[in-house]
Amino acid sequence: MKRIYSIAAMFLFLVCCAFAPPRERKGGPEAATEDKELKQKALNILEAKCNFCHATKNPSKVFTLENMNDHAGNIYRQVFVWRRMPKNNAVTLSADEEQVLRRWLSVHTNVKK
Repeated sequence: MKRIYSIAAMFLFLVCCAFAPPRERKGGPEAATEDKELKQKALNILEAKCNFCHATKNPSKVFTLENMNDHAGNIYRQVFVWRRMPKNNAVTLSADEEQVLRRWLSVHTNVKK
């Protein structure tokens, strides 16, 4: 009998989760504004340090405000894990630029700051 109650409780929990409204991020509108500013700063770095090369060598991976979140995981791996980008150290990221990218990536991937 306990097993039936456990299964019923689990089912009810899953149904409630499925139909619950999405949670808002902590901080409300201020947090959303901060996220937009952070995203814009990250895009400025990607445009200055990445897009000039990607435009000629890999046009399908030119970063824009619309597609950069989709590429966040790959950016993290290429820049911070494998250290392949920026390519051949032709362009370097300053400590501040790395910090901005890490903060933006921590919002859009499961990466720690």
